[in-house]
Amino acid sequence: MNILLETIMQPYRLLLLLFFITLLIGALIYNYQNIVVSVKDASHNKIKTTLDTHQAIRQFVHHIQRPNIEELRQQNIIQSDLFLPQLESSSYITVRFQQFLNQTNQFKGFTLRFKYASLSPLNPDFVANEEERALIERFNNNEINSYESILDTNGSKEFVYALPAERISKECLTCHGNPEDAPQGLASFYGKDSGFNHNIGDINALFSFHMPIDNLLDDAYTKFYKQSVFILVIALILYLFLEAFFKRTEKHRKLQSEAQELTSLVNTFNRHIISTQTDLHGVITEASNAFCTLSGYSKEELIGEAHSIVRHPDQDSNLFSDLWKELKNNRLWIGEIQNRGKQGNDFWVNTIITPIYDTKDNKIGYFAIKQDITEKKQIEFNATHDKLSGLLNRYSFENTFLNEYKRARREQNNLIFIMIDIDHFKLYNDTYGHPTGDIIIRDISNTLKLYFKRPHDFVYRMGGEEFGVITSKMSTEEIINFCNELLKLIQSLDIKHEKNTNHHVVTISIGIDVLLPEETYSFKTMIDNADNALYQAKQSGRNCVKIYNSSNQSSKNE
Repeated sequence: MNILLETIMQPYRLLLLLFFITLLIGALIYNYQNIVVSVKDASHNKIKTTLDTHQAIRQFVHHIQRPNIEELRQQNIIQSDLFLPQLESSSYITVRFQQFLNQTNQFKGFTLRFKYASLSPLNPDFVANEEERALIERFNNNEINSYESILDTNGSKEFVYALPAERISKECLTCHGNPEDAPQGLASFYGKDSGFNHNIGDINALFSFHMPIDNLLDDAYTKFYKQSVFILVIALILYLFLEAFFKRTEKHRKLQSEAQELTSLVNTFNRHIISTQTDLHGVITEASNAFCTLSGYSKEELIGEAHSIVRHPDQDSNLFSDLWKELKNNRLWIGEIQNRGKQGNDFWVNTIITPIYDTKDNKIGYFAIKQDITEKKQIEFNATHDKLSGLLNRYSFENTFLNEYKRARREQNNLIFIMIDIDHFKLYNDTYGHPTGDIIIRDISNTLKLYFKRPHDFVYRMGGEEFGVITSKMSTEEIINFCNELLKLIQSLDIKHEKNTNHHVVTISIGIDVLLPEETYSFKTMIDNADNALYQAKQSGRNCVKIYNSSNQSSKNE
């Protein structure tokens, strides 16, 4: 009560309090908005997975199956008026895709309802309702590019998302223009009442998705409450530090009592707040009980030791360079740090570090407050890494390829994809057993991680005994020599493999594709090229390197 009255009586302290209340409210609102955005982002990602799958199937039908069937008609292998919707109608494929999703109500582990709605469809299952017609009109008028909303349906939250289909092009009029000009069999199969006489540039359909998000919201609100508590504690700590600063400038004689008050508060939260205090050289002078519990060290073991006692060997040294630069300039440092406990356990903390001063305003050390985010980091790691090998997984590969592709284009560097396969691995498993095979997978993975250790080297387990590497900034000759040295390194491990003829130890085969700065194609093409080169390496006796040669559609041995 006395502190509150004193605050009201001093204008500058009242302004400070109002500032922190405003800042706190703003942080909580921002945190809540981020929660809503995260739910929408998660919904968008799942919907994008569904849409990409659907679009891939339609593209396959449209660009591969349909031209092949048309060629069969032209060669009179099948009847010219025979229409096979299961093979050449992208609309039919969409119907089946829609039926599959709405019947099973599950796709890749999440609940989703999907509809392709059209103003004038060939198939009556696609007829748009009144609301969908209104959205299509807005898409045509360029009022919106997409539509999304969160609806309350029978007490449950549902995320609704709609995207316009592609505008009618000249190519579309081949099947959807004049019904008399459509391919033989199409009009007779669907009738001439719908699906024809479209105009170039029109949008006649949309994709709509309905996805229950109660579970996502529950998780998001739980995260919001936890983060809100953390923000409240941080705001309180920061307020007390600034309060101490203003008191020092106003009356130096009050500094000691303020320091005692702060110490008392820290002791009160000692069991719940993860914190440490060091001198100017990073030697620990105080540690909370919560930090001792997390690290596994007792307070006696920590005090007097450098804070690097919990430093993780994999933590980037650049992070600590930036940290010390900020602290030496008397600024706060905020960031995530990976640590290693006494028992070898890894843990992550979100950390705020601030300088501390004595009664004469001399800096005497640093105070750090931390939040345990190990579980969050483990979830992120599991989502992007292969469990057996510890390498990045196939999902991470696709994301990294796009980033590295853009970077290589921006810097005018080549982009290299290496595909690696353990020779006769099935025979190895059959001979020595799958548990031993798993050990080989881990040994090869560890060797690859140590071998490809440049900042722009990314190593993946593609599946089974197959690995992939994305790298750059090497010429064709350099990458060939680099991979040949890798062959020797793997063979030098001298892992017994009696069924691997000619060598009798574990060896690998390598296929390489090099994308030059002036070339452009998709990551799927790059995988296919490297896979073709790998196939040539296996055909050439294994334990060798092949590089894809685009000029003759084959690979060459270097």
